[in-house]
Amino acid sequence: VIQYDGELDNVARHMAAQVGVHEAERAIMPYLRTPRDTETEAGFIAHFKRSTMTCLASRVYNHRPLTGIVAVADRVPPQAGPELREILTDAWSEVTGPGGGQVHAALAFLAGDKLIRALVYTGDLDDVLGALADEGALETERQVALVGGGTEGVPVDGGSFLEIFRAKSMTCLSRLSIGMLARRVEGAPT
Repeated sequence: VIQYDGELDNVARHMAAQVGVHEAERAIMPYLRTPRDTETEAGFIAHFKRSTMTCLASRVYNHRPLTGIVAVADRVPPQAGPELREILTDAWSEVTGPGGGQVHAALAFLAGDKLIRALVYTGDLDDVLGALADEGALETERQVALVGGGTEGVPVDGGSFLEIFRAKSMTCLSRLSIGMLARRVEGAPT
């Protein structure tokens, strides 16, 4: 996820000029199912445009340095974008769990049949998820599952919500925020 102001084409050109981005692309090349040309600026920009997902929902409650982020993936019909936008616009509200964990942002993206949702939080993830379950996340998950064409994996209570959410969670391989970058530049530990 790249948060930006301005035009996406400018972001693509900027990313195409970054040495670190090219190093990362070369490092992941052996693991890709489909090779992609990211060595040239034109090739990188073309890949960037092909890979960009449609943002269905973006809610930022607190602009704070990134501390915790978790993403979940679902398969949905490609034509479900408008319905999912309606379901997810107010989903994953700003909550504080009993242990002090807080939601700071909720995002949802769609590309083809892939729905990716990300949650930015502080504190303990289970604390945050428990608070979300109490605030309507069970109904949101039920609606997303029905749009996806089934009822398998629909949470019936807070415990099953945590279990299903963890099973669908994606592994975060890398993250960088301006706050993290500032600490690296200053030489502070990240």
